[in-house]
Amino acid sequence: MTIDPEILRLLAAERASAKRERIRGPEHRRRVAAAVAERVWERVGLPIPDVAIDRVRVPVEGHPEVSIRLHRPHGAGGALPAVITFFGGAFRQGANDFASNRWMHAQRAIDANIIVIAVDYAQAPEHPFPTAIEQGLAVLDWTMAHAAEHGIDAARIAVGGQSSGGAIAAGVAQWNLDRHRHPLRLQLLEVPALDLTAGHADFAALRELRVPRFLMMREFRSLARDYLGGTRRAKDPRVSPLLRDDLTGLPPAVILAAEHDVLRGDAAAYHVRLRAAGVPSSTTIALGQTHDSGGMVGVLLAARQWHAAAVSALRALHEATNS
Repeated sequence: MTIDPEILRLLAAERASAKRERIRGPEHRRRVAAAVAERVWERVGLPIPDVAIDRVRVPVEGHPEVSIRLHRPHGAGGALPAVITFFGGAFRQGANDFASNRWMHAQRAIDANIIVIAVDYAQAPEHPFPTAIEQGLAVLDWTMAHAAEHGIDAARIAVGGQSSGGAIAAGVAQWNLDRHRHPLRLQLLEVPALDLTAGHADFAALRELRVPRFLMMREFRSLARDYLGGTRRAKDPRVSPLLRDDLTGLPPAVILAAEHDVLRGDAAAYHVRLRAAGVPSSTTIALGQTHDSGGMVGVLLAARQWHAAAVSALRALHEATNS
């Protein structure tokens, strides 16, 4: 896989902004991340398709209310399946406003003929764990309660997310078991970060890319500082879904991972544990791909195949039953 050197330069600039974060604050980091994301999308993206979008604010007990965006294909009739999805960005710098996420949500809604509910969850460090998961659970409760008025089939609901968003989605699926037990039909986890201790990270991926291990460990520590207040809490299974003792009863999983990504270790380990617990799980490791390349749909055939795999999983919601 060959990536435009300018893209690599832009991504390096975004990473370098982390060094200035302590001085200029998290908002500076988010502005830099947003600017980089837009410039990268201009080179690797596609036009954003038109879909109907409804915006709703959902109350969250004990936490800030959360905004959601419901993407629905034009002309779709009847109640449709839905996926509640969470963007990536290390819990602190992503956004549904990024063109890449706007394209993904709209195109998946069209291609899978479903409603994509994108959650604008609150981010760290201003809103650390467990705010995002509590907001996700509130959105799930809201979806079940208001499904009929928004054309949603409450019997065919999934959760999903990318990277840190995958961790939030997996957390919502697990916490749902401990609370209301809403009948989720799928968890679609893409390059998910499921063990924030880095205990299951596959550092061979770094050697393949000639990236020093200490850089990744520094990123894990920085993430833990902002999202958890320190590294010790990362051992809590409520934080790291892969560390939960009992995975019995979780919804079927489709996990998409990348060969050149340390988080492929999390994906493989979660797949094994889900299968051992009797949970149907399918995991694909995309050869030659990196943590971010699945979004480069305008220039990489592999990225379009990644999109097709996600759409295939979501289209299967139309066949889900109450059994």
